Amino acid sequence: MKKVTSILLTLIVSLHLFADTKNSTPVDSSLNIAANYKIIIDPSIRSQVLEGWGGSLCWWANIMGGYSPEKIKTVCDWITNPTEGLNMNIFRFNIGGGDATYHNHMRTDGGAMPGYKDSQTSPYNWSHDANQRKIIQQLIASRIANTGVNDLKIIGFSNSPPWWMTVSGCVAGSIDGKTRNLKPDMFDDFADYLTEVTRYYHDSLNITFDHLEPFNEPFSTWWKANKKGGQEGCYFSQNDQQIMIRELYSKLLQKNMLTYCTISAMDANSIDETYNGVQGYKAAGDILPKLTRLDVHSYAGTQRTQLSNFAKENGLGLWQSESGPLSVGGTNEHQMMVVADRIITDLREMKCTAWIDWQLANDKSPIWGLIVGSYRNSSNPVYKGPSFYLRAQYSRYLKVGYTIISSSVTNTIAAISPDKKELVIVISNKKTESQQHKIDLSLFNKVGAIKQIRTCVFPALLEKNVVTTHTIADKIFTYDALPQSVTTFVIPVVE
Repeated sequence: MKKVTSILLTLIVSLHLFADTKNSTPVDSSLNIAANYKIIIDPSIRSQVLEGWGGSLCWWANIMGGYSPEKIKTVCDWITNPTEGLNMNIFRFNIGGGDATYHNHMRTDGGAMPGYKDSQTSPYNWSHDANQRKIIQQLIASRIANTGVNDLKIIGFSNSPPWWMTVSGCVAGSIDGKTRNLKPDMFDDFADYLTEVTRYYHDSLNITFDHLEPFNEPFSTWWKANKKGGQEGCYFSQNDQQIMIRELYSKLLQKNMLTYCTISAMDANSIDETYNGVQGYKAAGDILPKLTRLDVHSYAGTQRTQLSNFAKENGLGLWQSESGPLSVGGTNEHQMMVVADRIITDLREMKCTAWIDWQLANDKSPIWGLIVGSYRNSSNPVYKGPSFYLRAQYSRYLKVGYTIISSSVTNTIAAISPDKKELVIVISNKKTESQQHKIDLSLFNKVGAIKQIRTCVFPALLEKNVVTTHTIADKIFTYDALPQSVTTFVIPVVE
C-alpha cells in the first residue's frame, strides 16, 4: 500500500510540475475535485477601500531588535518590500507596562516587555525598549527605501498598565483574572503614561502613533497575576473601559495631541465580544464620539456583518487588528489555511479596511510566525515560513487604495485598482481536494493576459508564490485550485 501511495503522489507531482512548465492554467486531473464553482466578478458592486496589511511587534521585536543591524534590515525588508516581501504598512507598537524587577515569571520569547518608568517616582527612561524601537525605526527606513514614501500607520497599544499602577503588583493580571487590575485612582495616571510615551516618540523620534489603544482583550479573564510563562494583560469591565477612554481623550486634548493621534478600541478577543461591547459604548452616549475607529480580533465570533453595519452607521473605521490560528488544531497546513480563509471572510463580511496578524515573527513556530527564528541560537537564524508566502498572496496584490468588489463565491475576494485598470482575484482552498472554478469576467469590457501567482502548502505539492501567465479566448476561464492553496490572479481590465 505504501508503494502504491508513493507512486500516486509521484504522479500527482509530475502532472503538477508539467502543468506549470506549460505557462498556462494548471489542470490537475489526477486530483479529486471537491466542488465546481462559478465565480462572477461584478465591478459595479463596490465595498471598502483597503488601507493596508500589517502585524503586531509583540513580542518578536523585543527579541529580533537585538540582532545585528544587517539581520534587522533583512527582516524588515522582508516585511515591507512591496514586490518581494509582504508589502506591509501597518504596525501595532506595544507600549509596555513593565513588571516589577523582583518578578521572574513572564514568558521568555520577548513577552517580558520593558516599561518606560521603573517605579511611580522614577523619571521616564527613554533608553528602555531599545529593541522594539530599533525594529520600528528600520521598518520605516525599509519602507521608504522600497517605496519612496513613508506610508506606515502605527498604533500604540497597551496590554497592561505599569506594575505600580496595578492592584496585584503584577502586569500579568489581577489575582483572579476577573477583576480590574488598574487601581481606581490610577486611570488618569495611566492615560498620562500612554500619552507621554506617544508624545516622546512623536516629538523626539519623529515616529507618529496615529492611534492609541488603551487596552487589549479587556473582557478576557485569563490575565492572572504571577502566572508562570505569563504575559502582560489586564481585565477592564465595560464601565472601566469607558472611564479609561474618557481619561485618555482628556489627556490627548490637554496635550494638544488629537491633531495627530486619536483613540481606537477595544481589541476584544472575539468579534462578538467587540460587537456587544460597542453597544455599551453607544449607550453611554459620550464614548463613540471619542473614537475614530473600532479594532477587533477575529479569533472567534460570527457577528461580522452586524459589526460592519454598526461601524458604518456610527461613522467609524473598522480594522481586523489581530488574528491567528488560536485553538484551531489539526495539521500545520490546516491551521495555516484556516487563517488564509479567515482573511477572505473578514474582508467580505466585516468589510474591514485593514487586516493585521498577531505574530509576524516567532521562535521556531511556522504556525504563528510568518518569519521564523530560533531565539536560543546565538547565530540568530531567520527564514520565511510557509505562512509568509500565503500572506504575500494577499498583501502584495490587494494594495492600499484598491476597492473590494463583488465576487460570487465565499472563498474568493476581488478588488479593483484606483484607476480601474487592474483586477485582483484571490481564491483560497483549504480543503485537501482540488476545487474547480469557472471565473466569469463578462461584466468587463476588455480583459488582458492573466498573471497567476500560487502558494500551495499541501505536502505533496509545495509551492511558494509561483508565477505563471496565460491568455483566454473569451472572458470566462476555468481553474482547478490545488488542495490547501491560495491563488491570486492579476488581470488588466477595462470596465
